[in-house]
Amino acid sequence: MKIKNTNIIRLYVAISDGMAIAISTGLKDFVEQMKTIDSSIKSKTYFDNHFKKHDFFYHQNPITGKQYTFQKIEKDKE
Repeated sequence: MKIKNTNIIRLYVAISDGMAIAISTGLKDFVEQMKTIDSSIKSKTYFDNHFKKHDFFYHQNPITGKQYTFQKIEKDKE
């Protein structure tokens, strides 16, 4: 039996040449990491509220203008 863990997200960081860096990590740890990069990301609740409604959403840092696409993925655990 596989258990789906929905606390895993994939982050695509948009960079100028169109390449994407994909990172998969636990949501809580990820939010802590992102806070050091983007001060406009406040809390885990910010992501939880978006992921209740959508499988992905866009975020733009208001200071740097850097755009992120956050996509919720399901990771199978055996």
